[in-house]
Amino acid sequence: MAPIPFSTFRVVAAVGLGVLIGLNLPPPMHLDANGIAPGAPAPTAPSPGASHPLASRFASIPANPRTGAGESDLVRNGGRGSLAAPPQGSVLYTLNLVTGALLAGTTFPANGLSPYASVFDNATGTVFEANSGSSSVSVIDGRTDALVGAVEVGGGPLAVAYDSHSASIDVANSNSNNVSVIDASTLKVTASVNVSTNPDAVAVDGTNDTVFVANLFANNLSVFSGSSHALLGSIPVGIYPDALAWDPANDRIYVANLYSANLTVVDAAHRTVVGSIAGVGFPDALALDPSGTRLYVVLSRANAVAVVNTSSGVVAPVTIPVGESPAAIALDPPLERAYVASEAADNLSVINTSSLLPAGSVRTGSNPAGVAVDVASGQVFSSNTNSNNITVVNASTLRVTGAVIVGVLPMAVAADPGRNRLYVASSTADAIEVIDGTTQQLIGSVPVGANPESVAFDPANGEVYTANFGSASVTAINTSTDAPVASIPVGSNPVSVVYDPLTGDLYVSNEGSNNVTFINGRTDRAEGSVAVGSGPLGLAVDATGSYVFVANPFSDNVSVISSATERVVRSFAVGSHPGALAVDGSNGELLVANQFSNDLTVIDLARNRSVGSIPVGSEPVGIAVDGANGYAYVVNLLGDNLSVVSPVGAWSVGSIGLGHAPQGVTVDAANGAIYVVNYFSGSLSIVAPSQGLSFGVTFTRSGLPASSTWSVTLNGSTVDSGADSIHFVVPNGTYNYTVPPVVGYSPSPALGELSVSGSSNAVAITFSSFTSSRWFNETGLSEPPSWSLSVSNGVSWHNASPAPRSVQLELTNGSYRYLVLPPVGWTVSPNASGSFHVPSSNRSIVFAFSLDPGGLRLHVTPASAVVDLAGSAVVLSRGYYNGSLTPGTYSLSVSAAGYSSFGGSVAIVTQNTSWINVSLNPSGPASLASLALFVGIGATAAAAVIAGFLRWRRRKGPSAPAESP
Repeated sequence: MAPIPFSTFRVVAAVGLGVLIGLNLPPPMHLDANGIAPGAPAPTAPSPGASHPLASRFASIPANPRTGAGESDLVRNGGRGSLAAPPQGSVLYTLNLVTGALLAGTTFPANGLSPYASVFDNATGTVFEANSGSSSVSVIDGRTDALVGAVEVGGGPLAVAYDSHSASIDVANSNSNNVSVIDASTLKVTASVNVSTNPDAVAVDGTNDTVFVANLFANNLSVFSGSSHALLGSIPVGIYPDALAWDPANDRIYVANLYSANLTVVDAAHRTVVGSIAGVGFPDALALDPSGTRLYVVLSRANAVAVVNTSSGVVAPVTIPVGESPAAIALDPPLERAYVASEAADNLSVINTSSLLPAGSVRTGSNPAGVAVDVASGQVFSSNTNSNNITVVNASTLRVTGAVIVGVLPMAVAADPGRNRLYVASSTADAIEVIDGTTQQLIGSVPVGANPESVAFDPANGEVYTANFGSASVTAINTSTDAPVASIPVGSNPVSVVYDPLTGDLYVSNEGSNNVTFINGRTDRAEGSVAVGSGPLGLAVDATGSYVFVANPFSDNVSVISSATERVVRSFAVGSHPGALAVDGSNGELLVANQFSNDLTVIDLARNRSVGSIPVGSEPVGIAVDGANGYAYVVNLLGDNLSVVSPVGAWSVGSIGLGHAPQGVTVDAANGAIYVVNYFSGSLSIVAPSQGLSFGVTFTRSGLPASSTWSVTLNGSTVDSGADSIHFVVPNGTYNYTVPPVVGYSPSPALGELSVSGSSNAVAITFSSFTSSRWFNETGLSEPPSWSLSVSNGVSWHNASPAPRSVQLELTNGSYRYLVLPPVGWTVSPNASGSFHVPSSNRSIVFAFSLDPGGLRLHVTPASAVVDLAGSAVVLSRGYYNGSLTPGTYSLSVSAAGYSSFGGSVAIVTQNTSWINVSLNPSGPASLASLALFVGIGATAAAAVIAGFLRWRRRKGPSAPAESP
């Protein structure tokens, strides 16, 4: 499977950056070609030269009539000043940074992350690109090489195929175990077909209107109708089927079995296995020539391509060398070429299919995993997983003619109020995207160093600076020409850059070298550095230009540097993993966003001490202060929202929903707009402080042990926590809440109703202990018992693994679910999962275990023979019998008029299939022409193989799995 290529995913302070842990994305939305959700109003872009679209929205906001600025202790007076009318906010527009489309409100445009496989639609001249990292399919016009849009599909799409019969695209979604069917003309998902475990290859049988899907971890093929999308059955194949090819001339499906080191041959019409081809170690991709006589097999471990004669099933003795870690192949019959995408070599290897010799290579983007050919236009398209783009190659000249960006990972944003421009650091594109602040349109892209992660504007010299994490440099850009003017070497892994308006200098935090570099903004030269804490991220400068503040996430502190002496003069202990900083100059306070403690530390700079903390959303990674009104805007990475912190009161006054994984934030002083880049969505949220906001509701607990996890459900949203308080942010209204019991403790109140009306609320929950015994017993297992039992009340789990024959649990009143995991090769009865209630009359549950059945596949000649298996007659179908039997040894006899009889026995092994061929002689003694027993890989070895495969898929490099005894 293709992981998301996060070479640099962290949190750059003030512009955001941090480690992504447990990201919960909203359900996927089906979008149109412009990435607009159904029913969303089409945005009207302002005309060039018009007044800013936000100007009228901000006219009524007061200019910050502050009072009481002398006192800022949060503990004593609960506030940081006062504000007559707190602004409220909402997202006015979302700018799709991939397509440039300006969308109304909060939308989630599909972002083409980790392009992995592609297919060309000859009917429309369109390339469809499966993006494994973003559950989407990008649509590219193959004639103009322009990105048309994207379509949301299932999780982790790894393969695409074109169905000419229904003019649709079939997408194999490895993570959601299904196939999405896209109408090629409307670009809408019309069906979703559930298949087996980890589908990663798909092929369409145009003759019989059927679709074959290779299920990697199930070792089989799922088959469904291309018209009705009804499942037609499954076909067992080899171990880890990883690629498919359809032979229209002979109506066959070839299956590359990665760890069986062979190919399975399937009769597509009858959906049966008719043979296999050995001698192809680690086959990972297939391509069949138009005649159907020559099959090209990519050998991932050998860095070569093998050629198979499909008529004889013979593998040519000599292979063709290609680049390292080949992953895909496509044929160009008119030019007699094959193109092989080599992931580790970052190129396409070219093969002459007439001479079967190497014919050169073409450089692509990073980690090419897929390739498609448009014979009509003479173009080749390479899917580059790590650089999130498609390389376009002229097939005649073998020269790169362009690249189509399908996904971006924006990290930070800065504003130039004077020229009304925005500058967005795009980490994967190695560029700064330029946006016209009047029209909200993309107007240019400036190439910079590798992985830009922060951006700052210097109004004194009219330059924009970006810290390039991957190239240990800072690029200076002239905003008049939008061209780079300097590349300034700094420390290792620079992640943040900040401008000091009083001195005209810039400061750069270098995460890899644990120091801060000083840059002279007049000469664009580095003038020294100073060591700080561990892994420095965010930077901020005080209102006098005297001090520079540095957030050190691995030291959990903030270093203070004197700009005059360029030395660290003190440090402040803060919360867990501080990453972003901002100075509120009017209050003389430093705000520190603590990513892992979900709060802001407030430091009074006049008194040099922390004066309290403010809870915000989940994993705050960016922060900006609006100097006009004193409000702080905090970007919450896992909350997909923006917390708005009022200068009045020690509490977040609300939140504004954003895109997926928001990172950097800035406030445009010219119009008061708040701009936030959304990392996973590849978009820019344009926030206008004008509409309804939400308020805090806090539940506090007492009576529970400090280590206990509890939960609260409010307004349909559930939060689990091990802390003493749980916080929600909701709009004004009336809400019901519930508090489930914790094992051994019951809550009071367990449910209730509360009203939110323009202020925060607090609810106290008291827990008292209460227990009742329940027993869970097993029967049927051999010694030693090795089953596992888990019991949950929806909040916490009791786990026993391995479990003894009898488990006793003390449970509180309430509803519970249980889950039983039997040993490999065993089945549990009556159910592996279920529910029960406490109290109830049934105080014990018994689980009975039995061995899983094995399979028997019998082929008898002649087909009219009479077969007796363990005393029961067996019905043959064209000489075949397939069945499932309890493990054991069974008697077998075969007889037919005019033939000698056969008698013997067969052993059935759990979870394995015995294959037996019996051929009776017309006369003379009975002959067992072939009696073969094939036993599949054992469950323990299979688990090891799966674990090895997950590590291997990224760079194709594990050892082969051990063979079964």
